[in-house]
Amino acid sequence: MQLQVNYTSGRQPALVFVHGGLGNRWNWRSQFEYAATQGWTALTYDLAGHGESTPYPRYSIGRHCRDLHRLLQHFQISAPILCCHSYGVPIGLEWAQRYPVGGLVLIAGGSHNLTPWWEFPLVKLLKWSDRQSEVYGAMEIFWGYDFFSRRKTERYIHIPTLVITGGRDPAFNAQMGAELARQFRFNHHLHFSKAGHGVMQDYAAAVNHAIAQWVAAWEGVTTR
Repeated sequence: MQLQVNYTSGRQPALVFVHGGLGNRWNWRSQFEYAATQGWTALTYDLAGHGESTPYPRYSIGRHCRDLHRLLQHFQISAPILCCHSYGVPIGLEWAQRYPVGGLVLIAGGSHNLTPWWEFPLVKLLKWSDRQSEVYGAMEIFWGYDFFSRRKTERYIHIPTLVITGGRDPAFNAQMGAELARQFRFNHHLHFSKAGHGVMQDYAAAVNHAIAQWVAAWEGVTTR
């Protein structure tokens, strides 16, 4: 297994960016570059089977979490702030159950009811028509995902969490974002009414500023 990574060394807390289904590490380009200019340690990578990373014969959220853990060990990153988009959110939530995190930034993705009705036939059609592509099959592991039925502990509720949603997102709306935020004791929900599913791209400067302010407010706070 080979994962394509962008990494820059700097001060803590480290910002680690996890993209969603059909995405790649460049979805976070603006935030990665901004983190670097702020002097933070930052890491973004292509999930297995996405972008330039090699595929698995079979996918699971657990395998994605294992990849993330190995990357953090390799770069000697502890208690990162995980910035997760769309289907990357379940990976961040599952990983944060097991290891210390400095905080969670959850964008356009949640803990359950993640898949809009039209995604099922669309992905199956794409998978059938493009037999060389593994990435469509990799999305199926998130169908029916429910974090609350899988969680082992409730340590996650104490993690400082920033939830960001877009008003023109057909997959994850403001109500879903507010519901997700309520699951965490220390939370803030930021909504951009004119943004779509790629909120961090649609409003890159505003999202960068929001993350910077949020990190400054919670800097030094880690789970125990």
